[in-house]
Amino acid sequence: MTMRTFSSFIFFVLLMSFIIAGCSAKTANRLSRDQEERLLEYLAEGGRYFEDHKYSKAADSYKRALAISSESADAHYNLAVTYERLNMGDQAIASYIKAAGLRPDNHFIRYNLGVAYIKNREYDRAIASFQDAARISPDYADAHYGTGWAYGEKGDYKQAAAHYNKTLAADPYHSMGLYAIGIVNLKLNDRKAAMEAYRRLQSIDRNRAEDLLTRIKATD
Repeated sequence: MTMRTFSSFIFFVLLMSFIIAGCSAKTANRLSRDQEERLLEYLAEGGRYFEDHKYSKAADSYKRALAISSESADAHYNLAVTYERLNMGDQAIASYIKAAGLRPDNHFIRYNLGVAYIKNREYDRAIASFQDAARISPDYADAHYGTGWAYGEKGDYKQAAAHYNKTLAADPYHSMGLYAIGIVNLKLNDRKAAMEAYRRLQSIDRNRAEDLLTRIKATD
């Protein structure tokens, strides 16, 4: 199961919000006005390159920002997102870790670090990162979804189902959570539970509902 499209949307939204936010207060207090302005210029420049799909140039801009301040969580985060686009998984993870260290209470960073770990097939580390996100923000449904996703990739479908249920407890309309719990229940040979997920999904995401129904019928 993949979250590529959803993750891409999350990355882009957070990228833009980080650029708007600029450098963190802790970093800003240590910079001169000129340095702060140049840092923001490089972040904005990187954002424009990123939006134009010029990822190598975007990465260069964020590295220039980090040359001004290595404590810019925004630059580390945006560089991580850009590394993902360049299929540089190890570098993305390293940059997410730096961003998370600078913003330890930001559950979005922990979530995206978890996604990067999954792409790198480091499932136990992904689980730890998603659970960090859930501890920071217990009602953050995507953190529970990510944990279930990682357990599913490991083949531990009972644990996956438990965390998908937590996803739906946090957000009953989480379409990917409903789809995932349906798929996992099929793997656990619980066709009745899979059908219940299908019925709930029908009014939320018809395309995913139809795909789930096709998979259920294939078990007849």
